Amino acid sequence: MLFLGNTNDNTATPIGILSPQTPITLLGIINDFEPHDLYSLTVNTPLTSGIALQGLTDNLNVAVLDNNGNLIASGNNLGTSNEAFQAFFPTAGQYFINVFQNSPGITSNYELALFPADVNVNTTNNSNDNPNTPTFLGTLAPEIPISQSAIINNLDPIDNYRVIAEEPLIVGVALEKSNINIEIAVLDSNRNLIARGDNSNLLNDAFTVPLSIPGDYNITVFQSEIVSDGSFSDYNLALFPNTTNLDVISPTFPQSPIPPASKPASVSIDSLIDGTDEVVRNRENTAFVFKEDYLLNATPNTPITIDLISNNNGLDPLLEVYQIPKDPPLEPQRRQIPIAANDNGGNNIDARIGPGVEPDILGISSELTLLPEFNYLLRATYTPELPLIGSFTLSVSVDNGPVSLQKVLFGNLVGEPMMGVE
Repeated sequence: MLFLGNTNDNTATPIGILSPQTPITLLGIINDFEPHDLYSLTVNTPLTSGIALQGLTDNLNVAVLDNNGNLIASGNNLGTSNEAFQAFFPTAGQYFINVFQNSPGITSNYELALFPADVNVNTTNNSNDNPNTPTFLGTLAPEIPISQSAIINNLDPIDNYRVIAEEPLIVGVALEKSNINIEIAVLDSNRNLIARGDNSNLLNDAFTVPLSIPGDYNITVFQSEIVSDGSFSDYNLALFPNTTNLDVISPTFPQSPIPPASKPASVSIDSLIDGTDEVVRNRENTAFVFKEDYLLNATPNTPITIDLISNNNGLDPLLEVYQIPKDPPLEPQRRQIPIAANDNGGNNIDARIGPGVEPDILGISSELTLLPEFNYLLRATYTPELPLIGSFTLSVSVDNGPVSLQKVLFGNLVGEPMMGVE
């Protein structure tokens, strides 16, 4: 159903009955003469609906309210980028949707779309976009496959799954997909990346991953870029576990740190900006963006080179280093002093901090030397427009080792340090 926008923003314009699997779309315009559009809709059964506000040319927001005017869901308010989120309508009744200016002087057209689904329908449209509440697929057992079918779209761009390995296993991972923008990653219980698809633009992705330590593992299927036509993308995920010998698998981290040496050393990791950690403001964007943090340790007073290379088309990452006190915690942010940053490394490097690198962000250097009395937090962020998940490779090297990186999640160290090698 298609409706024209509100012509009287003092009363709610009815837009019909919200029914499972029946989308509603409408067009409107916001300006100083009509600073908000208020719509009413009727819900006859509890359901979850995707809410999209797109086609924006300026900063608009959208809010969903119950019959008493209480807020139940809203957009992320990230500038002029498209808003996309889910709203849960827990009971039958009347609800309201408000599209409005964030500040006076804004004029923008918009398209508002609702994509409702029955709350009990989980086989076609997962709601497991929160990495803290993944869908449990089962316990991996040798020679017993596990499969899952679902849908990815702009309103539900991430599916998180959890499996348990009770013994060391090598698992074959297969992903059949209807859209080349769907990717897959396998992570440990601390959400450190241990394997991912090769992102070769094939509709069939297959690889193997050793699960060397019994415990929980996470599998994330995600839409790496927004689909311009808003279409759904089906996928079939299959896991094929086989037994293996723990002794033949190299652990992710050494059991003991590498002793200091007066030789060059480097460390490199693959990681994701996947919305797992909290949001922050970086030095280029006053809106909130997602981040990935690492505690950086290296020999003091030795020049250090840090490279950040994107593995996603359209990902424009920003690299920042913060100086922090050695006493815990690593947060809050007021204890962090930005001392180095870079956005355009050149020579196929998306961001570089290192000797002789010209600064490209006003007021901050792109060179770094560590001091012994401080800790250093390395942060990767990206602008919120594209992609939805940022896959990148992070490399750190020094002329005089050692060097290490350790993941930081919500201000806490997780996992073991990844030590540099000569």
